[in-house]
Amino acid sequence: MAGGAASVLSLGATGLSVAGTLFSGSTAASNALTQGNMTGMQDAYRASSLEREATFGEIKAAQTDAFMRDNLAGALANIRAVRASAGDASSPTENAILNRAQAVGDQARMQKVANINEQVQEDRDAAAFYSAAGLSAIQAGERNARNIDLASDLTAGGQLLSAGSKANWGGIGSTIGGFLNLGA
Repeated sequence: MAGGAASVLSLGATGLSVAGTLFSGSTAASNALTQGNMTGMQDAYRASSLEREATFGEIKAAQTDAFMRDNLAGALANIRAVRASAGDASSPTENAILNRAQAVGDQARMQKVANINEQVQEDRDAAAFYSAAGLSAIQAGERNARNIDLASDLTAGGQLLSAGSKANWGGIGSTIGGFLNLGA
């Protein structure tokens, strides 16, 4: 009877060991999946923020363009008024001054708007990167979870085969062990 009790205890210990391996694998797989999803969500949030910044940048560029055009028109009107009060309206000097002021104003406006638009493009590129990275993180988490589950299943199966082969549980272990050459 002592051999039977030892066999039952051995079977119970193996069962607990297998259950522990499966539970540990399931927990690790769940953690890998959660980590992948959290990283994906963080990246998606960052991408969304960058898209919003890019949209605000486009609005800022349009507003800056309009504001600087209005300022330039006012400055040119002031130049015309000053030149007219000096009795020098539509002279070559006035035209040169107006053309120079217009060129400087246009260049400053275009440069400022171009710089804002460059930042908009950078934000959009970064948003696309973070979107792709987020998707990749989620997919990696799913792959890792599957691999961890598979590894724990294989480890648990190996524990059962090994214990069955050593204990010769009802001949099953030795038959499987012999078939796989585990006992040799």
